[in-house]
Amino acid sequence: MALRPVPPPIHDPLVQENRLVTDTWVLYLSDQGARVSESSRRVGSVALTAQVASIGATSVPIQTISGGLYRLSYYARITTAAGGTSSLSVTFGWTETSIALSTTAAAVTGNSVLTISSGTRVILSDSGSPITYATTYASTGTPVMQYRLSILTEAVEL
Repeated sequence: MALRPVPPPIHDPLVQENRLVTDTWVLYLSDQGARVSESSRRVGSVALTAQVASIGATSVPIQTISGGLYRLSYYARITTAAGGTSSLSVTFGWTETSIALSTTAAAVTGNSVLTISSGTRVILSDSGSPITYATTYASTGTPVMQYRLSILTEAVEL
């Protein structure tokens, strides 16, 4: 359901004589908070720890994928540095107008427990088509690099 914009009550006073905000403005501001909360809703998430390998294309667990806009946010952090070098990148995949699409974040190669990668992508997905995530992992030396990955998928309404 699209939210209809409501203009602010600029012709009403903001503050009463007792210095409290007027009821009209309280209602308007409360409505704006509700609009922000309702403009997106969480539809799926992933939380993985102690990962030591690439992850092939895996569907984000979403009960029903309606066609529309989705915001995909991810956070990846190296939790154990490799004895040599390491690299990690995150890829999202989806289908739009029956065309398979993907986007890959730049690989992180810091090889330190302070190394993180995070980002957000907005996609337009077909109804019923899975939204997938994958990682590309490389590590040399002992110990091997370990990482955590968290993904949040939200349906976004215009």
